[in-house]
Amino acid sequence: MKILIAAILFLSSVCAHAAANPQPANVLKSISALDVPRYMGTWYEIAKFPAWFQKKCVADTRAEYSLQPDGRVQVINRCRQGSGEMKEALGSARQIGGATSSKLEVRFAPAWRPSFQRYGVTIGSST
Repeated sequence: MKILIAAILFLSSVCAHAAANPQPANVLKSISALDVPRYMGTWYEIAKFPAWFQKKCVADTRAEYSLQPDGRVQVINRCRQGSGEMKEALGSARQIGGATSSKLEVRFAPAWRPSFQRYGVTIGSST
């Protein structure tokens, strides 16, 4: 019984200390400027926030960006599903704001449907 009471008191003091001294969370921030030509190429996913359109992706998730003659960016998202099949989504992106804005609008819907999603290019910090 003494051990149980000691354990409860110890855990209570640890929880109280943690509540009184919260650690700052890592915050993702948009970069200040995006050099679009430098952003082109293949980007591999190392972590993600779960999204409904990726729920069947289990591996090899990547996005390929290529600059088109009209200034837009072609986006090809790929991933391997549990069945082993590679899934692909073709989209189009455009930079919004100024020439160095970090914001992109991306559309995976058909061209006749004005359905863009806005993204900010972000960086993570482990400090």
